[in-house]
Amino acid sequence: MERLYYTVEEVAELWGVPMSTVYMLLRSGRLKGFKPGKEWRVTPDAIKAYENADYSRVEIPHLSRSGSVSRIS
Repeated sequence: MERLYYTVEEVAELWGVPMSTVYMLLRSGRLKGFKPGKEWRVTPDAIKAYENADYSRVEIPHLSRSGSVSRIS
């Protein structure tokens, strides 16, 4: 049986990224999700759609230790 949804923590673990990155993608609309209350949920189809979209390879701004913004992939 396929999962109905993933939590933000599970998506972050799946992709190996911080939870803040998943929240940023949800707020920006690049990753589709829904909130049945206060917590975000992401369907397997939304995860596949994001992974197959061109913007999944766009560089994400990253704040370096010195406080300057650099780009990472």
